[in-house]
Amino acid sequence: MVVTSSTGSTNPPDAQSDALKNELDFWSDPEIQMKNGRFSPAAKTLMEESALKFVGRNKRNEIINNELALKTPRYCLLILICS
Repeated sequence: MVVTSSTGSTNPPDAQSDALKNELDFWSDPEIQMKNGRFSPAAKTLMEESALKFVGRNKRNEIINNELALKTPRYCLLILICS
C-alpha cells in the first residue's frame, strides 16, 4: 500500500516555524484543521493515521496490535511525503 502524503499532515499548531518536521514527532490535529477550513490536509492526516492503524501501528510507527503487525509482510505500507 502506498500513501501519498503532504506536509499538511505535519503541522501541529504549537510547532516552531523553524522546526525540522517529521511524521514521528509532528502530527497535525485534524479537528483544528477542519475548524480552520483546511479539509484536504485534515483528510490526509486522518488517512495516514488510518493506514498506520491498518497495519497495527501508531503515529510513531510503534506496534500497537501484534495480530495486525504480524500480517505486515502481506500488508506493506509506504508513506511518501510530497512537499
